[in-house]
Amino acid sequence: MPSLNIDVGENGIEISTCMAHGCVEYSETGKWIDFRYNEQIDKDDVNAQIIKEFKLMKRQNYKEYVDKFIEGFSVRIDENKLDEAVKDIYGVYKSFMEEYSKGRKYIGMKIRGLGFKGIDTIFRMRYQETGGLYRVIIQLDVHKDGEWLTYYFDAGIKDPYTEVPKEFRRVAGLFMLFAEYINKPPLEQVQEKA
Repeated sequence: MPSLNIDVGENGIEISTCMAHGCVEYSETGKWIDFRYNEQIDKDDVNAQIIKEFKLMKRQNYKEYVDKFIEGFSVRIDENKLDEAVKDIYGVYKSFMEEYSKGRKYIGMKIRGLGFKGIDTIFRMRYQETGGLYRVIIQLDVHKDGEWLTYYFDAGIKDPYTEVPKEFRRVAGLFMLFAEYINKPPLEQVQEKA
């Protein structure tokens, strides 16, 4: 039986709900937004754990952005017009897929450091084949000035060639959205000017 807890107090909003396959927690307090989502997916072609979390300062148009973060905004990747924010992680993804196409049984790649516009970035991809089972891990952690976003995908899948690009598009979309969002003025500055 799903449970839903909503608390609307003078300090903000808190919502939490759990269902058979996962939980969602969301809160707006003061100038901050916190979100945590975890889900266990059990299907014929994918058995996955997905965790998505973020802590963001309220900025101009934050509700529109929060909706996109929560939905898992996915993008089409055009190698000829690659968004600057995702060039580093795209290089890892491309190398990963090249190694996968060579029939490797294990692939592990990771980058860490200051990336686009000073965003501290950790991006990891791992693939392992054992006994005809394929395990894929894709993880993104981005941080800047107290704001952060984490996306973690850990799955046993039947078709990595289809599933890995789909998850990478989701990760790239979230990273691009984060890079765009944190460069907007904080909501309190926008309200002071109005």
